[in-house]
Amino acid sequence: MKQTQNAFFFSHAVGRFSLEDEMKELNEELINLSLDLEKKNSGVVKSNIGGYQSDFLQRSNRIIGATKDVILKAINQFADTIYVKKPYTVIFDDPWLNVNRESHSNKTHTHPGSDLSLTYYCEVPADCGRIVFENPVLHQRTTSIWYEKHDVWNSEYINLTPKKYDLIIFPSYLPHYVEPNKSNKPRISLACNAQIRNDKDRRVIK
Repeated sequence: MKQTQNAFFFSHAVGRFSLEDEMKELNEELINLSLDLEKKNSGVVKSNIGGYQSDFLQRSNRIIGATKDVILKAINQFADTIYVKKPYTVIFDDPWLNVNRESHSNKTHTHPGSDLSLTYYCEVPADCGRIVFENPVLHQRTTSIWYEKHDVWNSEYINLTPKKYDLIIFPSYLPHYVEPNKSNKPRISLACNAQIRNDKDRRVIK
């Protein structure tokens, strides 16, 4: 019998950008801000297991405002690749900073109430922990089928090893976690959620 090529339905787009050119000057300031906040307060406990997570940071902070301006350009570029209808408005939640030191990690979580979630990596030492995405299709994680090879369509988990200056943008519904930091240097990142609203979107409150 003749079989046509398989079709793989319902993909989940994840964007990856290198912001080295755009963030070279701001990056060191973000690192210093993260370490300064870590010294001043205990932060909050959400998905983090150990480590430091700051409270939400206002755009009025010059460093945060400038970083969000860079990230907005990346979101717009990503939106084009997933065919978001124009015109639209990107609504940012306030971001937060993460400092994961040795053995610190983040448990599996999602970001409800948002369309896109993103992480920008300020400092990424070797063996500091990958970000791991879980397949949101529950059946794929509970099937009894054994595969000879795992690919993007049948894997239970897909991991990404970030690099310094990387920005990862992903759907907020994707469950994800961060592996323990196995280095003796801190892994530092900025995270944020965003919503995309079209001008005539009924969900927009006028």
